[in-house]
Amino acid sequence: MKSIISCGFLFLLLLPGCVKSEQERALSDMVDYMNDMTDILADIEDADSAEQARAKLERLGKKMETATERMANSMTRADPQEMQKLMMKYQKPMDEAGQKFLQEMMRVACIQGVGYEFENMFSFVNTDNTTSSGST
Repeated sequence: MKSIISCGFLFLLLLPGCVKSEQERALSDMVDYMNDMTDILADIEDADSAEQARAKLERLGKKMETATERMANSMTRADPQEMQKLMMKYQKPMDEAGQKFLQEMMRVACIQGVGYEFENMFSFVNTDNTTSSGST
């Protein structure tokens, strides 16, 4: 009986280190979604494959928007020191994922018959340094 209680207590002590905060889950999801979209874009070779990828990309784009909103909404409740640690942890993965994603978007946009219509699917991508409301 003592060993069961000890194991339960140990589990409760270790649990906080294993559970991601709301902000970390959002950041992690954003990196994952960006990488997933990049993989889908990488498979596009022509207008037909672009059309086949559209539904998957739209679904992931919506998930990305939701994760971005979760992050923005949770910022008011976040501990500033914890946020600084998370931003340092996720800065490189976010930058790398974003660069790869934009490279694939540019490649796909140059495919004959695909054009720039895919850019409109990704409203969370901000290439002009403005916020979603249009202010700088």
